[in-house]
Amino acid sequence: MKIYFLMIDEPMYSPTSCRIFLERYREKVIGVSFPPGILNRKRIISTMGIYGLPSFLNIGMHHLLWKIKGGCIVRMFQQYGIRVYPVKDINNPSFINLIKDLGVDLIISFNCPQVFRRELINTPKKGCINIHFGMLPKYRGIQPIMHAILNGEKEFGVTVHYIDEKLDSGDIILQENIPITERDTLDTLYPKAFEVSGHLLVRAVDMIERGLVKHIYNDPNEKSYFSYPDRKTIRRYRNICRIRQR
Repeated sequence: MKIYFLMIDEPMYSPTSCRIFLERYREKVIGVSFPPGILNRKRIISTMGIYGLPSFLNIGMHHLLWKIKGGCIVRMFQQYGIRVYPVKDINNPSFINLIKDLGVDLIISFNCPQVFRRELINTPKKGCINIHFGMLPKYRGIQPIMHAILNGEKEFGVTVHYIDEKLDSGDIILQENIPITERDTLDTLYPKAFEVSGHLLVRAVDMIERGLVKHIYNDPNEKSYFSYPDRKTIRRYRNICRIRQR
C-alpha cells in the first residue's frame, strides 16, 4: 500500500506521532506535503490568548528556529528517505494528478490546514483519513481538548476517521479515550494525545490494509461543534489553568 501524508511542520508534538508511525510504515510512505494555511488571524489571536504572550512568543521562536533549519518534520521524513513534494493547493488538478501518477492508495491528513474536496477524496484507492483530537461525533471542530477541559469532562478522545466533504463527519475507524485529571491543561494533554495518535494511526492503517475496518457511523444527530474560542472562553480557560497550576 502506498501512503501519502498531508500535514503541517509542527515541531513541538508532531515528531512523537510521526516517529511512531514511520518506524512501522516508513517503507510504505511514498510522499509528504506541507500545504500552507495554518497561520491565519483567528488562529494567531486565539493561540496568543490561550497561552499568553510570553509562552506564545516562546512557541513562535521555537517554530521559527526549526523553519530556519529546514523544518523539523520535513527533515524527519527526509531522514527516512521519504520525498517532500511542494504544494500550494491540495485540490488543484496538478496535485491530484500527482497523487494519481504516484498511485497513492491512502492519504493521511495530520492537522492538514486545507479542506479536502470531492475529487481529491475520491482519488486514493483506499480513501483519505484524518486524526482528530475529539471523541467524534462530539467535539468536532477547533480546539476540542480545550473545550473538553472547559466542559469539565473526565476524558477526551483521539479519533481516526475517514474524510468526506463535511468537517469531521466521515465514518469512524478507531477511537481511544485519554483521562483528564484535575491538574491537566493543554500543556500536559497534548503530549499524551500525540503519542496515542501515533499508535492509533498504526492500528488504523493495518486494519485498512487488511480490509478489516468496521465503519462506525459518525452520527450527526449526536454531534457537537466548536469554532475558534472568543475572549470570554479564553479567559475561562486561563482561569482554570491558574487554579490547576497552583
